[in-house]
Amino acid sequence: MSDTSRPRQDPLNTVQAETLQVAQFLHSLGATDGEYVYHVVQTLLERPQKPYRSGVALLVARALRDSVPPEVVRFAAAVQVVAVAGLTHRQTVADSTLVPAEQPAIDAHLVVLAGDYLYAQAAYITAGLQNLKVMAILAEEIKLQCQGEVARHNGHTAAGASAGLYSLSAVGTGYLLDCDPAQIAELQQYGNVLDTVDAAALSGVLHQVSTATLLQGIPPGEARSTLIDLVEAIARSTPVDGATSAEDGERLGG
Repeated sequence: MSDTSRPRQDPLNTVQAETLQVAQFLHSLGATDGEYVYHVVQTLLERPQKPYRSGVALLVARALRDSVPPEVVRFAAAVQVVAVAGLTHRQTVADSTLVPAEQPAIDAHLVVLAGDYLYAQAAYITAGLQNLKVMAILAEEIKLQCQGEVARHNGHTAAGASAGLYSLSAVGTGYLLDCDPAQIAELQQYGNVLDTVDAAALSGVLHQVSTATLLQGIPPGEARSTLIDLVEAIARSTPVDGATSAEDGERLGG
């Protein structure tokens, strides 16, 4: 882990402007599909969360290219949409009476449909990037999330169906930036570490992991250091109000 004597800062400070661009993009989602659709979708997107998953994409781009191109901002938004869609399905399937407390008029079945809408929007955003590799890994992540929910709904655990959103974020950005196979492999390893730490934190476990071998092929700099620090930030993140287990799938920081 990183030196605990250093003052802890928000890891996304390095990409504040780009994080704002992602938020602005998400705020427009559903605006052309009718007032009620927009209302429901924005209600779900505005639930408490800190966008570390999408932030990984922004930080990887900054570390590799010193800037974040528009296609990575859009991809980061797509990753965040997938995260919200998955959370919506998990919590609603677990509790058929779940409705956002501040919007009691929204039926729980409609919330599930809104989750489907968000999955479709994530696919639409990613298709616009015109990168088949990125489209393929996003589709695979959505498939695994859905398999997991079907299995859990029937009282089973689907092997390999846990979310890999950090891996999606890191590797997808690598593909968008035309990284070589060695860098893609490093980004995959890094994403896997974050996903493992994320799952452990959701279960209330502080997962210790050595960061010494992570991202060695990434140029040194502030963004790379922030990516390494993010491992500890995720390990120490806390559940969002209302999330009580790993099955709820969301925490502050996730």
